[in-house]
Amino acid sequence: MEQTLTIGMAHHNDYDGAYFTIQDIKKELIFNQRWDLLQKIEFLIIENDPESKHALALRNLEKQVENLRIVDFSETEGTSATRNKIVEEAKGNFVLVLDCHVLLCPVVKTLDKLFTFIEHNKNSSDLFSGPLIHENGIGRSSHYNDVWGGQMWGQWGNAWQCVCESFNFSVKNDKPLATFVDLETQEKLTEC
Repeated sequence: MEQTLTIGMAHHNDYDGAYFTIQDIKKELIFNQRWDLLQKIEFLIIENDPESKHALALRNLEKQVENLRIVDFSETEGTSATRNKIVEEAKGNFVLVLDCHVLLCPVVKTLDKLFTFIEHNKNSSDLFSGPLIHENGIGRSSHYNDVWGGQMWGQWGNAWQCVCESFNFSVKNDKPLATFVDLETQEKLTEC
């Protein structure tokens, strides 16, 4: 069975962000003649404010973009519930959840590697997250720590390597102190 990918975005009054994310992916795949990848992708937008002018503009875009689907979801506000709705509504075998202003770079290479990963992990039901590059282009977050916040389980963290190079760890904000945790198990570390 051919693997397919739903690229889903939670949307609330950011037409420009959603437009440019979708158009950038389409442009790069078409320019690089990667119709094979484009045909395996469904774009899904979960609209959290269906009556807004941004939602109306997206409805017009939906008429122009063949593989774009919009689902209204106004029962709950906020990105966590809306992202869950993306997973519920996705038709693809795998789901990539993006904020509606994120640009993949480089698009073709990123999607090529993602489809290779999907092909080798067909039966996975795991949840993966990629790195986050901050707006300043310098800061980064590498993974989610096992912490509750923002109506969801997981908060961005950074992977660090011990000076002994024997293991990797993360730092959790454990007010008023910081806690060092094993990157894989998330168990508290007290020594190297």
